[in-house]
Amino acid sequence: MRQAPLSKPAATRTDEAGNSVSRQETPLNFGPLFAIYIAQLNEGIQVGLPYLIAVYMVRDWYGFEASEEKASQMTGLLAASFCAAQFTSSMIWGSISDKYGRKNLVTMSNISSTLFVLGFGLAPNYWLAFMFRCLGGLTNCTFLNVKAMLGELCDATNQGRAMSYLGVSWGLGCIAAPVLGGALAQPCESYGPSFPLCGPGGLLQIRPYFLPCAATSLIAALATVSSICLMHETLPSIVQRRHQRHIQHSLGGDIEMAQQACSRGVGDSGNETELLLRQTGSDLQDVHSFPGTDVEGLEDMQKRLQRAEQQQQHDESDEERQSLLQYRVDALKPEGIKPWTHAALTPDAPDVSTVKDGLGISAAAGPESPWYKSRQVQLSLLGYAMVAFSYNLMDELVPLYASAAIDLGGLKLAPSNLAIPLTAAGPVMIAFSFWGFPPLERAMGTLRTMRWSLLAAAPLNLLVPMTSIVAGNTPAVLSWLAASFCCIRVVSTSVFTCSMVMVNNSGPRSQLGAINGAGQAVAAFVRALGPALGGVLWGASLHLPVPGHQYVVFALVTGAMVLLQIIYAAL
Repeated sequence: MRQAPLSKPAATRTDEAGNSVSRQETPLNFGPLFAIYIAQLNEGIQVGLPYLIAVYMVRDWYGFEASEEKASQMTGLLAASFCAAQFTSSMIWGSISDKYGRKNLVTMSNISSTLFVLGFGLAPNYWLAFMFRCLGGLTNCTFLNVKAMLGELCDATNQGRAMSYLGVSWGLGCIAAPVLGGALAQPCESYGPSFPLCGPGGLLQIRPYFLPCAATSLIAALATVSSICLMHETLPSIVQRRHQRHIQHSLGGDIEMAQQACSRGVGDSGNETELLLRQTGSDLQDVHSFPGTDVEGLEDMQKRLQRAEQQQQHDESDEERQSLLQYRVDALKPEGIKPWTHAALTPDAPDVSTVKDGLGISAAAGPESPWYKSRQVQLSLLGYAMVAFSYNLMDELVPLYASAAIDLGGLKLAPSNLAIPLTAAGPVMIAFSFWGFPPLERAMGTLRTMRWSLLAAAPLNLLVPMTSIVAGNTPAVLSWLAASFCCIRVVSTSVFTCSMVMVNNSGPRSQLGAINGAGQAVAAFVRALGPALGGVLWGASLHLPVPGHQYVVFALVTGAMVLLQIIYAAL
């Protein structure tokens, strides 16, 4: 079966010296990738759902006579509980992922999300809801696994594009969460007593925030089914064992010897490699009926092998012969477990672990040292943590600011009204992720794109509190917020994507699970700190004896963006 042709003729990047480098971009196969992106969408909703409805749930549980400061603090703790629990378990899940694989852990995370979000919606009091959020966080390790999977599937030419789509999934989840909360929370009040289950003693009358949680559980169930049916294991050690067993069973010992030679790498003697090439070359006619074999491509590569052997007097490198041999072995893999990006069918494509590619970082060749000793890993994780902290703090501050009374510096918006500008930012973010970010990142390089995006992000955060200028005029408020969120989402997509690519490229691929486990741990820590700190800071800002106190907490986010410039300047 002939493989799909390359969809992109060339991708242009700039190296550290500013020179333009052109190379082919390996295409992405979006069929199996759907399971990865829907799992990420689900986690975005799981994390973001309480940011909108939690403040209203807390006010229902404690009564509207509770002070604004107390409601802010309790809301922050409830929103932070998921990520705080996730922080305690992420490193463990990362180690398990590197040993036992990615797919089963993603499936487990989706199942736990389905169950615990239902418990959160049915909780009759604050502390039971807090417990369900903690359980959901403890058993969730989606983010670290899907990032590791993309790192194992992609090469240097398409990783930025794949990660930008992962950022789209997360962003859509963060947008869908307040949309679901705004449209489905308190349905009996919004749509009247004729709405199903809204009669006296009805479920939605007693549990007015259950409906958005039920809708979220359906999305989690869809993610569970897709991970079971569509997702393939990508952990190299597991995939290699499966390939070896399949090849050994189907074609015999010669191919097994070739597979062993590939696993030993280029450092083996050239004589042994040449011997294996000759041994495996005699088996070409035996594979025409092999399921999933790219026969035409295999024959083409067989000719290339013969030409390579004839040109040994021209000092042909062992690396080239090794890549050709690896192609022959990959061409014999069953179609169901071929790499989804077809990277094995483009032997000239550079490996992301050995190419700087404008990032300013690259994995060191040779024996692998522990990832946590690498300065590149440390700085990349610190930068990613700061990015997650900044935008998570924004996600918590926006509903607190929007729901507060106008005389307290807020906007006095209902959840359904706040959902409108948040929804408007979605299509803009999607359009930028598909058609804006990939060419920008290819032209500038990941690190340079990151630094320019941070420069634009810092002042944009102050657009939100400036909405107070038109407070009380609902159409003007919604228009201002919609324009602000569109700008913020575009830049945040670029910032998040670049930070994730740099984490994935900062260390060896064999330790991607542990590295991304650490990434999820630090991100979960700051996502737990963000809501809790956001509630405390907003409550404290109410007591400032100066006008415009609402600007103070948003200015702190701007300050964090400035600090990020220092971190990425050191890479």
